[in-house]
Amino acid sequence: MPDNATEQTVPLVLAAKEISKAFKTPRGPLEVLHRISLEIRAGEFASIRGESGSGKTTLLQILGGLDKAGAGELYWNGERVSGRSNGFLANRRARWLGYVFQAYHLVPELTALENVVLAGQIAGRKKGEVREQAEFLLKRVGLAERLRHLPSQMSGGECQRVAVARALVNQPKLVLADEPTGNLDERTGQEVMQLLKQLTAEERVALVLVTHNMDFARQAGRCFLLQHGGLQLAAE
Repeated sequence: MPDNATEQTVPLVLAAKEISKAFKTPRGPLEVLHRISLEIRAGEFASIRGESGSGKTTLLQILGGLDKAGAGELYWNGERVSGRSNGFLANRRARWLGYVFQAYHLVPELTALENVVLAGQIAGRKKGEVREQAEFLLKRVGLAERLRHLPSQMSGGECQRVAVARALVNQPKLVLADEPTGNLDERTGQEVMQLLKQLTAEERVALVLVTHNMDFARQAGRCFLLQHGGLQLAAE
């Protein structure tokens, strides 16, 4: 993260202002997020940790336009996107944002290469154009021999590597990663985490990581703690 002297020269890729979210329960509304504000600048690596059920995934889904806040405003690259239609958000998200899920969310009938190419096609790119970039990224994440394998023919770590390549294929400004190592053993999780950090740093892509892993969280330039509905910088 840039220091205060240069911070203003680094553009904001994400700004959330006073985000709140509540869910209906038999006992009335349950507020899980309360007036959360967050700014992420180009190339920054920030992490968000918190206990299970603290609202980490809900917050990330709101930041990525996959869920809607009950109150507050969301800006992508300086453009206000809160309150916009699902179609508008999907179009912007496909071109501007990469997402890595804990459960991979690969299309089971498609090969590793086809899964990554599909992300480019959804963003409106021609299949031939995106195929070269997809092959490059899959080789970059160590899957040169797995291009034509289905998800069922690959390990969990390999599937998550495909997901990382898919998140980066459209050269996004921001990648949101929701517990990307949660389904992996410790060694494989370490490998995927280092790969994600390295690739986003090389491409100057901002990375927001949601994780319960303290070691991974502390590797970020800024580490946030989500608890009791509020977001604050974590103490060292």
